[in-house]
Amino acid sequence: MPERDARGVATVLRRLARQREAARAALLEAMAGARYANLLDALVAGASDPALAGDADRKAVDVVPDLVRRPWKHLNREVKRLDDDPPDEALHKVRIRAKRCRYAAEAAAPVIGKPAKQLAKAVADLQTVLGDHQDAVVAEGWLREAAAASGVSALAAGELISLQRAEAAASRDAWPAAWKAVRAAPHDWLS
Repeated sequence: MPERDARGVATVLRRLARQREAARAALLEAMAGARYANLLDALVAGASDPALAGDADRKAVDVVPDLVRRPWKHLNREVKRLDDDPPDEALHKVRIRAKRCRYAAEAAAPVIGKPAKQLAKAVADLQTVLGDHQDAVVAEGWLREAAAASGVSALAAGELISLQRAEAAASRDAWPAAWKAVRAAPHDWLS
């Protein structure tokens, strides 16, 4: 950017740094509290003495696909709901479903093997594309708000917003191919 526009961008970056520091302070305060300590204690207790489900005596290879099937169906259903030009919020919902499916497939990989690893990888790629899209959408909104509140030049804000729109458009264009790769990944083990 030209120097005169870069000064406007510096104003926006200072605002972002202040917000980040405030969020970090809130996080550190929460982590110092009793609620966080209780959560850690519960996690340690659960790892030390896990509660077993009623079908704990069944073989893992018979049980694990059931644990992945539901997040897979939810992801598939969410994608089927989309029209040709889905709203940003709908793509974000797909991303959330992808994240859940990915984690389930990754957890199944030690038992199922290569098919679960391939599904997890494909879903992770979809999640990345949709995460880039969501980041760009959120960044554009934040930039609009910050520019208005900071009195940043419209030109500098517009240039930054343009970059975010380009990122969102590229991700929007890339997500169907990422979904196609997910559909091509082995998931017959979920049937």
